[in-house]
Amino acid sequence: MGPLRGRLILATLLTLLAQPALAGVCETLRPGWDASLGAVTALQETGRVLSSFPGLVVLASLGFGLWRPHVWISSACAVPALAMAGLLINANRADTAVLARAEGCIATYWPAGLLLLFLAGLTVVRAWRRG
Repeated sequence: MGPLRGRLILATLLTLLAQPALAGVCETLRPGWDASLGAVTALQETGRVLSSFPGLVVLASLGFGLWRPHVWISSACAVPALAMAGLLINANRADTAVLARAEGCIATYWPAGLLLLFLAGLTVVRAWRRG
């Protein structure tokens, strides 16, 4: 029982020592995040992404493209949404994003990226049907 107990104590100490290293990632990415509130959900992350300044600019661009459904205007308005969706989906694979998701201060960007892809497609398809 002695060697097993020693391994359990060592594993517990190593686990406790690894937690502050993960907390450093969340301190730099989301300084105002509180761990006691729980992990961030995908819906909260989508709201945070789309309510940021670049997200609002992209949504305004898509809104203008839907309001003026001409093919060339809608296509030009869909390009920023496609670019932002590509950046969001690519950002999921970053090392810091993986560590922050393990800690719980960010969630996956897939719902926001897929929503932007859908809205860009809707903008272009609406313009093609009218034009």
